[in-house]
Order: sequence, then C-alpha cells, then structure tokens
Amino acid sequence: MSSLTSLPDYEKFVEIQQNVYRARFSLKLYGSTYPTSIFLVHIPTTKDCILVDGGDPDNVTKITNAISSHFESFPEYKLKYVVLTHGHFDHTGVLLKLLNDYKDIKIVMGENEIPFVVHGKKYSEITGDTLTYQLLKHFFAEGKAIGNEDRVIAIKEGREDEFEFHNDLRPIFTVGHTPGSLSYLHVPTNIILIGDLVFNFPLIQIPIFSAKNNISIPITSFSVSESKNSIKKVVEMESEVNFVFPAHDLYQNGISIEEFKQHAQKL
Repeated sequence: MSSLTSLPDYEKFVEIQQNVYRARFSLKLYGSTYPTSIFLVHIPTTKDCILVDGGDPDNVTKITNAISSHFESFPEYKLKYVVLTHGHFDHTGVLLKLLNDYKDIKIVMGENEIPFVVHGKKYSEITGDTLTYQLLKHFFAEGKAIGNEDRVIAIKEGREDEFEFHNDLRPIFTVGHTPGSLSYLHVPTNIILIGDLVFNFPLIQIPIFSAKNNISIPITSFSVSESKNSIKKVVEMESEVNFVFPAHDLYQNGISIEEFKQHAQKL
C-alpha cells in the first residue's frame, strides 16, 4: 500500500484497465483525509467518453484540470455522459461546473437518486436500519442540488438496457448506501465500479461493518441489510467480474472477486 499522494493516478487520469482511467484525490472530512476516485471510460467505437462520478466540491478545480488534461491527450474523444453511483456530496461536487462547461453532456443516475441530486431532498431525511446511521446522519455533508432536470437521465430498475452504452458500461442496481445506488460493469474488461458499496482502505473497524482486511461497509450506508444483499449480488456476477473498484480505495488494483467473495461470506 502506498500513501495517497504517491499513487500514480493521484490528481491525474491513469489507465487501470483497457479504456478505463482513474484519478484519485484527497477528500478532507472531519479532520481526516480519505482517497476518493473518479473514472473515465472510453468508448472506442464512437469516440465518446463517460465520467463515472463527479468528485467532491473542494477538488473541483483539480478535477476539471485533470479532465482537460486527459482530453488534451485524447483530442478525438468527447465527454458525453457523467454517470453517478449515487448522489452524496463527494460524488457530485463537479457536476454544476461540468454542466456549464460541456453544454451537451447528460447526467445519468438511478431513478431514486433524482430527489436528492436534482431537487435537493436531504439524505438525512431517510430512516436507516442501524443505530450508527441514525446517530450520525445529520453530520454527513449533503450535496448541492443541480436542477437541470432536462439534462438528467434516470435509470429505472429492470430497464437498465435503455442506457445507450449498456453493452459497454452496464448499470447495476446495488442499493443500500443510498436508495438508488448504482454500480457500473465495464463489460469489455470484467471490472465493476461500485461507488461506496464498500470502502477499501485502513480505518477504524466497527464490528457490524468490518470485514476481512480493509474492506468495510461505510457507516454512512442508510441500509446495511440492503448493502449486504447488493454485495452478494456482485458476488453472484463472478462469471462476469474479475475485479471490483470502490470509489474510496487506497490500493492500486482494486479488489479481486475472490477477495470480495470472502468479504461477502463474512457478512
């Protein structure tokens, strides 16, 4: 394990699998620093590019600089979609800036995330299934409502194949962290980008959330029971998945599906 600032993809996009690039940034929250990732997926057949998640608001300038630098290296590609795993502030910080800078892009999210991301409903209004969530939910920062509903595409459960690029980047509902959480399976490389379904870095382990090594369910998950079901759902996709990449990950190669399976078995 390396320190965050020494990682090769710190504040710049680096290819982690063919046509999938990751950049990681420092997320400062309540006196601690955490790794947070965003991903760019190339669609070679159309020269379109999809951004997975939008980072935190304190890193807007660094994120937009990283995106601009990436497209300077790949001028034949254009950004078409920003797809969200969920609407927490550290995944939506750059959305308003991108909507302004890229007039043709659309924001894609699970249907049940729209009230939070677009209209400004508070996640703290949700009733969760753990005491920890109930005690701490009012301390979690909320994202800023983006409005712009005409530039939002809702993914509906059972109709995921309506997403234009579902054969390349397939939306998978993995709810539990938030009501409409999505993961994205990159079909050509058999990797899945899971947002905050789990974290993968050293932290203080709480028994109900902890698992083998550094993999843990975030205490910000409103439904641990649903998160466990979603983790098992990813495991059931093991014929399609080789590696799992969380948004908050201090390791270089994500989590192998074998290790992820071991984590699920301990839940």
